[in-house]
Amino acid sequence: MEKQRIAWVDYAKGLSMCLVILFHTHGPQVIQPLACIPKLAVFFFMAGMFAHPEKHTGWGHFFRHKTLRLLIPYICFNIVTYLFWLFVSSRFGADAGNNPAWWEPFYGMLYGTSPTLIHYAPLWFLPCLMVTELLFYIVFRYTHGYWSALCVLTIAGGGCLYSHLHNVLLPWGIGSAMVMLPLYSAGYLLANKTITISTQSKWWHQALVFVLSTTVVMLMYKLNGYARVSTVSLGNCAYAYIAFISTITMILSLAMMMERFPGYHFPFLTFIGQNTLIYLCLHIMLFTLIKGICVFVFHLPLTVFSTATGCIGLTLGTMIMGILLVWGIKKYVPFIIGKF
Repeated sequence: MEKQRIAWVDYAKGLSMCLVILFHTHGPQVIQPLACIPKLAVFFFMAGMFAHPEKHTGWGHFFRHKTLRLLIPYICFNIVTYLFWLFVSSRFGADAGNNPAWWEPFYGMLYGTSPTLIHYAPLWFLPCLMVTELLFYIVFRYTHGYWSALCVLTIAGGGCLYSHLHNVLLPWGIGSAMVMLPLYSAGYLLANKTITISTQSKWWHQALVFVLSTTVVMLMYKLNGYARVSTVSLGNCAYAYIAFISTITMILSLAMMMERFPGYHFPFLTFIGQNTLIYLCLHIMLFTLIKGICVFVFHLPLTVFSTATGCIGLTLGTMIMGILLVWGIKKYVPFIIGKF
């Protein structure tokens, strides 16, 4: 599918990013069913929607493109978050009492998994997405038709088996990429169909899909708990994939309904959806800044962020404060996000 600005696409990405930020606030049990929706499935599916493997003339072109889009941001945001961790978070934040050595995050940067990236765990997503796109490109380049489907399902099956047997996470989120490959592939195959559905389906069809999908997502959470992609902790793999697919249909149907909302657009949500990379890579750093302001300037206790209201407020504050970061990065250092 050709890249173009489609309102519901930005809404879907913005909604998913809001859930990512809310999840990382580690709120109380009352918001866990909402925070623990497997929203990352949406990002992998939508990345597949806008994949163009046929445009790569060879391996050199493929790696140049992925280096600009994913590897350079991974390196740059690792440097930024490491420096913030070294001088701020490790002294005043939640890591203040852990006293890890200054060099330990460098191992995490090379290994690229959530537990090893002690200075900023969410960065695991970037190398994992790169590995997912690499696996997809290999399948697309060397197989066709049913053989492609068989390869994708075999890789996914290996990922599910690995999720039950592994004691050590593979570098660069390889295990997670194996599990997410079917969703990425589905996004690629269903891109045009999804656009057709968004324009031709009636709003009440989308509302019905949203209600049914939400029900299934909540049921899967009750039966299987949170399927954590970052550590390949899926629980029952069948339940996990049902939750992934239901989350995708839930978020996309809601976004499509919002696009049809009469007489109103959602510019703030669009802004977040268009800048998910920056929000993903810096939102926990913003958590620390906001908490510091609340504690040292307004003299609020940290326990306020243990409540549902505090977590939602922290999420909203992070999204608003992120506007300045997005503006500054795009104006002065766009290379950080792969823009030259």
